[in-house]
Order: sequence, then C-alpha cells, then structure tokens
Amino acid sequence: MYPLIPPFIFLSRHRTVQFSVDDLPQASAWLAYGQRRTIDMRYPGVFRFSTESFASHLHRRLSDYAADYGQLHPKDAEFLKWLRAADLDNEIDVALPSGWEGIEIEVYLAVIKTGKYSVRCQTCGQSYASADVVCPSQEDRVHVYDVRACPRGHVLSDILLAHVLPS
Repeated sequence: MYPLIPPFIFLSRHRTVQFSVDDLPQASAWLAYGQRRTIDMRYPGVFRFSTESFASHLHRRLSDYAADYGQLHPKDAEFLKWLRAADLDNEIDVALPSGWEGIEIEVYLAVIKTGKYSVRCQTCGQSYASADVVCPSQEDRVHVYDVRACPRGHVLSDILLAHVLPS
C-alpha cells in the first residue's frame, strides 16, 4: 500500500526530494501553497486557506482511502496528526512545500473548489479573493488541466487532471 499523499517534492520532471512531516514547522491557523511552476513556466500564485478546512478535506479523503485498504498508511497518518496539532491561535501562514504534487489532486484541488481561499498572484503582485479568480479552459490534444488565473490572466495554478492517449 502506498501513501495517498506521497511525501515527495517535485523539483523538476526528473528530480524529486523526499521529506518528512517532522521537517515542517508547526501548523498554524493558515496554510499557504503554490506550485513550483505553471504550464507557461511562470511562478504561480500562492493560495491561502484555513488549516481546519484543509484538514477536513484530507480527513474525508483519507477515510475513503482507509476504507478501501483497511488502514491508513503511516505517512498519511503523520500528516493528518501534524494538521490536527496546529496552533490555531497563530495567524501566520505556514507554507506547504512547493511542488508537493501528491497534495494537489487529493486535497488542494478540493479545497480550492470550495472557494474558501485567497490567492496572491506572483506575476502582478496583487492579492485576490476566490470570487475574483477565473477558470480559463486549458486543454491541448493530450492533456486536461484545472487552471485558475487572476483577473489579469496570469496563471495561478494548473493541475494536470488527465493525460489522454491518442487512439
């Protein structure tokens, strides 16, 4: 059984680094996450969301996963324990490692879809509420992405949802 949320940071397509939850600072009331780079090779936005919301989505997802496999993987259990030990009185953002690809599909995308976040565009330097973020269509002949962009059109995140093999 593999962890649902693998503890790897993708530095590039061919290079990954493994980390431990012990390497992270104590969680606070707020988490921040940004991808390493977007499709257009620019620096993405940094999304800010509540630790409670993130932990709730992760717990729900891990409950489904544990029901399928009969138990939680120890790495997933460590991460959930880290979130639950958050100091919710601390309002300073704790950044999750950029490029943590395992987080993106399983939890990050679900939290973004709730609309309960704010985001700072690294390209134009502006912060936006979720209501201001646009979702342009981003498909090519082989890939389907979930894309979020600021009102000026700068890509904030792009998560690969599917890789379609031509017939």
